[in-house]
Parts: sequence; C-alpha cells; structure tokens
Amino acid sequence: MLGAAVLCGLSACGPHSSSVKAGVDATSDAYALVPADGPCVTPAGVTTLLADYAYAIAIDGDKVYLATMAGVLRVPAAGGQSIALTANAEAYALAIDATNAYYVSDHASGPPNAEGKVSTTTALYAAPLAGGTPQILLDGEFAMHMATDGTWLWWAGGDLYGMALGRPAAPVAFPLEAGASVEALAVGRDSLFLAVYSIGTQGLGAGSIRRANKDGSGVATIVSGLGHPTAITVDDNAVYFNDADSPSGGIARAGLDGTGKTTIAQVLAGSLAVDAHSVYFASADAILKVPKTGGTVETVQNGLKSPGTLAVAPGNVYWVDGTSVARSDPNPGYAVMTACK
Repeated sequence: MLGAAVLCGLSACGPHSSSVKAGVDATSDAYALVPADGPCVTPAGVTTLLADYAYAIAIDGDKVYLATMAGVLRVPAAGGQSIALTANAEAYALAIDATNAYYVSDHASGPPNAEGKVSTTTALYAAPLAGGTPQILLDGEFAMHMATDGTWLWWAGGDLYGMALGRPAAPVAFPLEAGASVEALAVGRDSLFLAVYSIGTQGLGAGSIRRANKDGSGVATIVSGLGHPTAITVDDNAVYFNDADSPSGGIARAGLDGTGKTTIAQVLAGSLAVDAHSVYFASADAILKVPKTGGTVETVQNGLKSPGTLAVAPGNVYWVDGTSVARSDPNPGYAVMTACK
C-alpha cells in the first residue's frame, strides 16, 4: 500500500545523480551495469566485514553499505570499523545513489498506550551518505527489495512501486495481476526486470520474468513457464535469473527481450550478481561463479554456513552468511563477508 503522506519534498531529500549501487561506476555520471575489472582489496581467503546479519548490500567505490537489524551501516570495502548511517530500527531493504541511502524501517506511530506500549509503522526513508538526519519519503511503506538508478527509486514487498527522484511526483504502482508477487528486481539501462511468482485461481504457482519501463508502464512477460524465480540480475546484453522450483531449473540467461533462454548452470542458486565475465551465486555452503554464456562452475569460496545475498565490486565479491539460519539458533554465525573474485 502506498504511504499516507509525503513528509519531505523529494528535491530536499536528494537530487538525482548517477547510481552507485553494486555494479555501477561511482566515479562518473556514466551508468554502467557491471563493475569494471579491478584489483582485489582484501588478502587471500575470507575477510569478515561484520559479524552480524544483513538484509541487503550496496557498494559505492571503497565503501559497503548494509541494511541490518541495527539500521544502515557503512563499512570500508577492505574491512574495518563500521559506522552507523542511521539510528533507526531494522533496515529491511536498501538502495543507494550518489547522495542518499534509501531504506525501509520502523518508527513510532503514536503515544504510548495505557500499558506503556508504542505502536509502530514502517516508512521509506532517505539518509544522506555524507551524514545527517534521515527523512521520511513515504509513510506506511514496506519492502524487502529496493533498487535505484539515481533517477528513479523502486521498492517491492510483493507489489512493486516506483518514484521519480529529484522532482515532485507521486509514486506509481506497477500493474500486476492479483496473486502476483515481485520476488526480485534488477535495473537495466532502459528497463526494469522482475522475477515474478503468481498464485492462480486454483492455488497453483507459476513463475515468470517480466520487463517494464522504469515509470511503471509497459509491463510485459518476456520469459514464462518457470517454477519460482527468486533472483535476477542484468547486464547490457542479457538477463540472468534462477528457477528454484523447476526440475530443469538452475541459473538461466535470456536476451533482454526474453528470447534465447538457455540454462548456464544446473545448480540450485540463491542471490545472483554479475560482472563483465561471470555470474556469481550462492549455493549450499559456497559462493560459486560460472561464465555468462555457460561453462565450468568454479568455486570462489566454500566451507560457508549458509550464504545468501550477493554483490560484486571490481575485484571482490561480497555476501551475507547465515542467511538460512534461524535467529533462535544459539550460534547462528551471521556475518557479512568478502573474498577475491
């Protein structure tokens, strides 16, 4: 549901600029879909950036931003002391541009009741990367997936919404049929790509990959007949996605129009990320990679507990470990980690 009120002008919350999410060149205004090759910034083996859980990772040059149970944190890409960018409760989703971190978190929605308890609601926030007070963009919003290209911001918690940054405009709802849920999204140069899971009238689920204009128009299915796609990424030539429930699933690629679908790795995979050469993915206890056109699957790092959310930088891959471990586990082993690609 769209928020009830816009509590700050979008121009006041930060003008649009070049995107600096993972895979985007933060040093220029050129919008690059994948990171340029570069040196690894950590020693051989695994470097732990944070001994805690993170819902999302975004990379801006030599900084890594994390949506965590303590809010949005900034950590040096090579490892070091983390800095809290926000003082909010849990940050459930995250996207960054050159000016702001965008995230969803809770805030109090009224005075304490007779028992001293305070009701809360979620909201979409913008926090300046340079430091300062976060501002609410939209109240009453919730999302687990976010993305930006520096001009538009998108968020999904099942339904998908978009909002133009830097100029006053109402958020737009992407038209999806009843029972359809956006499981993941990826930003292309001209379009948004969606991994969608739909529950039909008979209670049967079906997955698809859809392409849409960034303003919410022109939503169209480009790949159908999937089981349950839960991860997606894109470059200038193809869209890459997983299919968690299909017997013939794994990691697939297709043209940006959906044609030429082919499986490039017959492996059950979670989060996906892509650079100029490979698709990176989490599977079981390892971070793996496969050439973008298919071929031999290589191990980047094994011996992990339960890796999940991924992001790539010029020389490193970053991920969250302990993704499938319950918080009630006495030793969940949560961590945000990195290793050379």
